[in-house]
Amino acid sequence: MFIRDLLAKSFFVLATAGSANASLITINDPAVSSGYIPSYYINKARISPETHIIGVHEARRDHSSGSHPVGTARIHITGAASVPVNLVLSSYEPIQWIVDGSGVSFVQSVLINSYHLSTVVGIDSSIVQSMDLGTYDCGWFSASRSSMVRDVEAMYGAPISTFSGVYRATDFSIILTSVPEPSSITLLLGGLGCVGVALRKSKKRSCNV
Repeated sequence: MFIRDLLAKSFFVLATAGSANASLITINDPAVSSGYIPSYYINKARISPETHIIGVHEARRDHSSGSHPVGTARIHITGAASVPVNLVLSSYEPIQWIVDGSGVSFVQSVLINSYHLSTVVGIDSSIVQSMDLGTYDCGWFSASRSSMVRDVEAMYGAPISTFSGVYRATDFSIILTSVPEPSSITLLLGGLGCVGVALRKSKKRSCNV
């Protein structure tokens, strides 16, 4: 039983390590009643640092010309990351982003990109930067077609890991996943080899009884 469980867990770790960026972002309450469909992009390469863009147009619907009340959007971060994590929070209308959860400490940088002034609370203000990049994508096109994505990638010196966008939403979840380093995977493979040898020896002894 122990050997079987060990092998199952080991192969799960190897599968995770060989997959794309494992962190997951979910839009929990997208406004789809008016045809605004959420769009997601996940980079299939493992990237360090991880950079996640959340893009919305607004967090409340009662905006009009000359009236731009501040909306509220919550981001719940759980899990752990083995590489630095950057968050890019983009909107056209003003939003107070509220960040919480056990995974907040893994975020090393927050970039607020908005036309009307937005803020973020729940995280160390020293890692927060506000900047108007001039575009505020709330739908995914492609990295080559989005000047916002190109600007973000130039700032962080690496391709983005994910993009999650919709016209209006107020609640998001980020589940960070720590991926083993290559040296750890090598050690794990070595351990699996030892397990295989032990299993073969055990089978030989049982056949001779």
